[in-house]
Amino acid sequence: MKLCRTAVALFLLAAGVPFVVSFACFVISQRDSLLTEPEAYIASLKRTGSAPYMIPLGMWKHFLAHDPLCREAEAVVIGSSRVHEIDATVVGTSVCNLYVDGLSAPGFAHLAQELSPMAPGQHRVAYVGLDHFGLWADIHPFNRVELQLLSAARTLWQVWAGIKALDFFTISDLLEAWRRYRHGYDPDDAWYYADGHVFYPRHYAQKRAGIHHSFSQQEVEHDVEALFHQGWVRASHLRALETGVHLLHAKGYAVRLFWNPVSPAHITAARHLVPVLFQQVIDAVDRVASTLPLDCYRSASQTLDASQFGCTEHDYLDTTHVDVDCMHRIFAGAFGAPHM
Repeated sequence: MKLCRTAVALFLLAAGVPFVVSFACFVISQRDSLLTEPEAYIASLKRTGSAPYMIPLGMWKHFLAHDPLCREAEAVVIGSSRVHEIDATVVGTSVCNLYVDGLSAPGFAHLAQELSPMAPGQHRVAYVGLDHFGLWADIHPFNRVELQLLSAARTLWQVWAGIKALDFFTISDLLEAWRRYRHGYDPDDAWYYADGHVFYPRHYAQKRAGIHHSFSQQEVEHDVEALFHQGWVRASHLRALETGVHLLHAKGYAVRLFWNPVSPAHITAARHLVPVLFQQVIDAVDRVASTLPLDCYRSASQTLDASQFGCTEHDYLDTTHVDVDCMHRIFAGAFGAPHM
């Protein structure tokens, strides 16, 4: 029996030590992303202009919504990663970009709640980007526990942040951590800015050199199936969309609701693979939009197909994200936004 217990202990030790060491390396290599407090991150971005790493998006954007930068910006952008490159050059005025990857309608309502009311004499515009998955995505980027710990006990929050990393700790994460530990961050991956937007220098360097990736039909259909898998129009999400618009209107914002642009190949695949759901979401939003206090509504027929604005296969980051060059054309065509 004693020999058996010893063998079990040795086995656990042999299995546990490599995991603890590898996890420690992962946390150390990712410490800027995992352990930087949101106020410190925002202050650093203001001081340095940009950074090659990002803290959790929900936390960053929750605090950015309260920051003077956001309170003073003439335009606020809210949406998923499909609006993540929108900045002042696209809108034509100062911007606070509150994009969050995979943002659903309840997440939009949360950000609308967090934004400050308009100051007397102030005029501000809220651009709200719509996605099909926004009416069913079950994503909660604004973690209540995290936000409560940040308010009450920063040390406990750091412990929580380290433990939370276990949720997504995989062999691919370990390999990426080791790469960063040895070579540091790759500045060509992405840069994050104080106003909340992100920029991909590698994409534009390749684009200027005439290099672009052509996406196969199989890739497009795979992404459509992943986005629309088990999707359905949730009544709660429709109500959240209504709530968010009413909140912004009550705070003095001129709300401009529009469908985030995607490639025509994505639209064609969606109409083929999930035709009923694809149209149900559009119809549901159209009905709700007609009852809301909107400054304007750009329907799916107006902005969903990026090719309507002259965007080509050179202007896509992937199968569902247009780049900033395309977004310039869309904002100029849909809203008359001037170039700075």
